[in-house]
Amino acid sequence: MFANIIANITVPISNTIPKVFPIDIGLRNLRDQLLKDNVDTMNPIRYASLTNDQQAEIATYRQALLDVPQQSGWPTAIEWPTKPTWL
Repeated sequence: MFANIIANITVPISNTIPKVFPIDIGLRNLRDQLLKDNVDTMNPIRYASLTNDQQAEIATYRQALLDVPQQSGWPTAIEWPTKPTWL
């Protein structure tokens, strides 16, 4: 294990920590905002009023958003999932 010394503070560096770039952070923030705006803050009463097919569409859309960072082209070539038209 190596360390960088910055202003008398030793910061351990590990090869097991993934590198995170500003574009990565920005895209994750966008993904998180899409989740928040469209899925995760949905009113439970509204969710209960959806058909089974609509609930399945929401679950599929949510999972696809969560899986965006695992795409092989991340973070430069992303296929954003399509939001259900009724949402």
